[in-house]
Parts: sequence; C-alpha cells; structure tokens
Amino acid sequence: GSQHHKWEQLAAIDVTKDITRVAISYTDNLLAVGTEGSEIYVYNLSYNAKQVQKISGVSHHVSGLDFDPNGRNILASFKSGYLGAEPAIIYDIQSGKVVEELRKAYYHFVQYSVDGKSIISCEGLPGKIAFWEYQMAANRYNKIYDQLNLVSVSLYTSAVLKDNLLMSSSVDYSFDVFDISSKE
Repeated sequence: GSQHHKWEQLAAIDVTKDITRVAISYTDNLLAVGTEGSEIYVYNLSYNAKQVQKISGVSHHVSGLDFDPNGRNILASFKSGYLGAEPAIIYDIQSGKVVEELRKAYYHFVQYSVDGKSIISCEGLPGKIAFWEYQMAANRYNKIYDQLNLVSVSLYTSAVLKDNLLMSSSVDYSFDVFDISSKE
C-alpha cells in the first residue's frame, strides 16, 4: 500500500484573486504569484512568505511567469480576452519597474533559458514557438526564430525548455519533444 506523509506547511498565502501562474526563484527563495486581475505578487519564502513586491500588469490575467536565473528580474506574459495581444514584460523585482517589453502577441507562456540568454514564448492560435536571444550591444532581447505550427496550441499549452530540448503539450493529448539546436 501507499504511505501517507504529513508535510509541514511553511506558509499560507491569500491573494484574494484567482491564481493563474506561479514561479519560484532558485537563487533567492522568492515565489511569484500571477493572478486573474493581472497582478504579480512576489514573496520571500525565507521570511515567512513576506510580500516584497506587487506589480500591476497590463491586462486581464497573467499567462506566463518566470524568474531570470540570477533572480533580479521576472518575465511575465498577459492575456486579454480572446486573442487580445499584449506585450510580454520583464520587470525589475526590487523596483517593480519595466526593464523591457517584448512585442505584443497572444502569449500562452514565456520562459527563460537556464542561462538567461534566451527566452522561449508560445503565442497565437494556431500556435508558434518563438525564441528570443539577448543582444548585448542592444541591451535587449531580439526575436531570432519563429516556428509556425510546431505544436498544436490550446489555452492549456505548456512547454519546458531544457538545454536544446523543447518539450510541449498539445491539444491532441500528446506531449512532443524537439531538438532545437539547429533551429532549422
């Protein structure tokens, strides 16, 4: 039979709105919660889940949320209505201010690469996967690659980027794995 374990509850966080996304920073023990009301709440789990920042987004709800690897910025995407285009935004966690806006699209999710030099986004219907690379000279991320219809996107599409592997869920109840090292 299975064993039951009692886990110790470290915090109970009430944001009084529907939670649409969560993310955790692996460097600073921060937790970010995105809501239906487009707010992003950042909590420090080392200090009894004390709220350290509240960021107001741009539209209806947070559709993607990820900390950069160094824990200084948070990347968020938003959805507004059916196919409403909104920018993905990089915010400075400490100040809550916008660092950079990626172009407007109907984002399903956004995610940093492990080294923070790239961003992957899934956008639109039918869906496409986009890759953004950090350009040091321009001090911003530039879209370098779109793959139309790489995945069959739904409102519940999810993906993970690890090294050169892209794993993505699909509307036909499958999960696809792609080698993106060649980007051809």
